[in-house]
Amino acid sequence: MEKIDQILENRRTRILLFIAASMLVVAPTFFFGVFDGPDIPQHFQFANTFEQAIRSGDLYPAWAANENLGYGSLGPRFYPPLFSFVLALAHILMGNWHLAICLVFLIFTFVGAVGSYLLAKEFLQPHQAFWAGAIFGLMPYHLVQIYGISVYAEFAGCSALPFCFLFVTRVCKRGTASDVIGLACSYAALILIHLPSSITGSICLLIYALVMISRAKIWATLSKLAIGASLGLLASSAYWLKMVTELSWLQHTKFHNERVFDYSYNFLIAPNFFDGGPYPFLTAVFIVTILMAGLSIWGLYTSKEFDLLTRLRGAIILFTVSVFMALPISQPVWELFPFIQTIQFPFRWLTITTVSGSIIVASAIHPLYSYAMRSPDNMRYMKLATGVLAMGFVFVLNLTWMSGWAALPTSNFDQWVDNKISSQGLDFWWTAIAKKEAFDTKERVVSNNRKPTITDWQPYERDFTVEPGNPGYARIATFFYPRWQAEVNGKAATVLPDENGAIIIQLPQEQSIVRLQFQESPPVKIAIAFSIITWLLMTFALTFTWINNEFKMRRSVANLAANEISC
Repeated sequence: MEKIDQILENRRTRILLFIAASMLVVAPTFFFGVFDGPDIPQHFQFANTFEQAIRSGDLYPAWAANENLGYGSLGPRFYPPLFSFVLALAHILMGNWHLAICLVFLIFTFVGAVGSYLLAKEFLQPHQAFWAGAIFGLMPYHLVQIYGISVYAEFAGCSALPFCFLFVTRVCKRGTASDVIGLACSYAALILIHLPSSITGSICLLIYALVMISRAKIWATLSKLAIGASLGLLASSAYWLKMVTELSWLQHTKFHNERVFDYSYNFLIAPNFFDGGPYPFLTAVFIVTILMAGLSIWGLYTSKEFDLLTRLRGAIILFTVSVFMALPISQPVWELFPFIQTIQFPFRWLTITTVSGSIIVASAIHPLYSYAMRSPDNMRYMKLATGVLAMGFVFVLNLTWMSGWAALPTSNFDQWVDNKISSQGLDFWWTAIAKKEAFDTKERVVSNNRKPTITDWQPYERDFTVEPGNPGYARIATFFYPRWQAEVNGKAATVLPDENGAIIIQLPQEQSIVRLQFQESPPVKIAIAFSIITWLLMTFALTFTWINNEFKMRRSVANLAANEISC
C-alpha cells in the first residue's frame, strides 16, 4: 500500500488515473453504442437546437423551431441548458453524434472525479483523497444514470455537486472571497444542468452547511454562504426566471397526476417492487451502495478513526439523509414540503448518495487495509466482504442489462439521431394547449382558399404573403405561445391558438403581408443581462484574486531569497 501511496503523491499521475477511470466509465458507450432509453431522442433534439443556434450566433435559443415536425417545442426554454450546450459544442467539434456523447460523458465524469477528489482532500491526504475521485465514476447509481435509466442531465449534474459541497466546506473553514465566488459558480452550474438535482442539492447544501459551520463564526459564515447562493441564483437567472414566470404554459405541468410520475409510487424498497414498480434494479443499486458505505463506516469505527469520523460527519449525514428520502418512511416529509414532490422520483436522491458515498468509501480504504493485515481472520473477512460487494455489482449490471434497454449500434447512430431531430418529441415539452392532431396539417401556412407565399422561415420569424380573398384566418404550423407577436400589413395583429394549439392570425380582404416574430419578455431580457454581468464580475474577481496571490507568492520567494543572500 505504501508503494501505491507514493505513486499517488504525484499530481500528474492522479490526473492521468482520473482520465483512465473516466475512460473506463465511457468504454461501453464507445465500443457497444449508446444505451437506449425513453428520454434519449429528446436530449439530442435539444442539442441540435443549441447547435443550430450557436452556428447562427445565438448561444441560448428561446424556441426549438425544428422539433415536433416543425411545430416547435419549449424544451430549450424550460430545460436547463448546460448539458445540451456542451453536447452541441461536442458535436460541432467531433462532427459525429456518437463520438460527441462519448466526449461529453468523459468530460463530466472527469470533472466529477476531480471535484470528489478536491472535496475529499479537505479531510484526507492527497493520496487518500484520490480514491474518492476514482470511485465516484464507478458508484453504482452513477453508472446506471447512463446505462440504465438514461438520465443524462442528472448524470452531468452529479458532477457539479462535489464542487458545491467543496466550496461550502471552504467557506465554512476559511471564507475567502474566492471560496464564495467558487460556491456561486458551482451552484449556478448545478442549476443550469439539472433542476431536480438543484432541488435535492439545495436542501442538502443547507443541511451540510449547518453541520460543518463553526459556531464561533456562525453569522459571518452564514452571510458568506447566502452571498454565494445569491450570486449563483443571479448567474443562472436567465434560465430560472422563465421557469418561474411561464411554467403554466408548459405541457409538462399536466403530467404530475399520472402514476408513473407520482413520487409515492417511486420509492425504493417499496411494496410495488414486485408489482411492476419502475426500474426495480434501482433497489439493487440502493442496497449495494448502502453496503459499500456501511462497510466503510464500520471499518473506520473498528480502526478507531474517531477524529476522521468527526471530520466526515457532513458526508455521513448527507448519505443518511439521501437514503432516508429515497425510502417510503420519508413520505410524511414529502407531504409536509410539497415542493420536493416536483422531483417526481425519490431515487433522484441517490445523486447525493453517490457523492457522499464516494467520500466515505475512499476514507475507509487505508483503515480497512490496515484491519485486514492484522490477522489472517481479518483478511478472510475482508475478502468475503469484497466478494459480496463484487457480486452485488455484477447483480446490478445484470439487472440493468435485463431491464429492456439495448445499445443503439454505433454504425448508424448518427442516422438514428438525424431521424429523431425533427420528429415528434415528448409531449412534456409541448405548449400547454397543444394537441397531437395539430400534426395532421403538414403545410406551413393554410389560409382557406387564398394562396400563401412564404418569403422567409427562420427559428424566430415567419414571413409570408397571402393573396387577396375573403376575410378569414391564416393557420401557421407553429405551436401557439404568448411570446409570438404578429404584424399584418405593418399593423399589430392578434395571435390566437386554434383548437389544436397551432397559431392562427386573422387576415383582411386585401393582400396580407404577415410577419410573425418570437419576442422575449422584458423581465427575461433583464435576467439575461444580470446573468452575463454576474459571470463577468465573478470571472474578473477570480482572475484578480489569482494574480494577486501569484504576486504575493513571488514577492515572498524573492524576499526569502534576498534574506538568504544577506545572511
